[in-house]
Amino acid sequence: MAKFSERIDFVKVETIENEKGIREQVEVVEYSCWCNILSRSMSELAKAYTTNTELLYSFRTRYCRFTKALELDTRTYKIKYRGKYFNIISANDYGMAHLYIDVKAVRVHDE
Repeated sequence: MAKFSERIDFVKVETIENEKGIREQVEVVEYSCWCNILSRSMSELAKAYTTNTELLYSFRTRYCRFTKALELDTRTYKIKYRGKYFNIISANDYGMAHLYIDVKAVRVHDE
């Protein structure tokens, strides 16, 4: 059994109307869970730097109803990890065993 030591949030931005009738965007945490950050081999890092400047992060978490649905809808949510945001690229059932989900993401750069 994997030992999960990092906490991540799956967040989305919603537009709400406040009590004064003004629309504003609010970050909503849809799901929070424990995960592992999977490390990359040196060859994978070298390929990432030669083909593109963004590093791919991989978060492994437990399989559940929310993460199962994430496999088909990766654009609705972002991952928030240690105050940084990541765009989700894919979410795959690890080993097709319905135990873990590997979520691949790239960091959103500050503007």
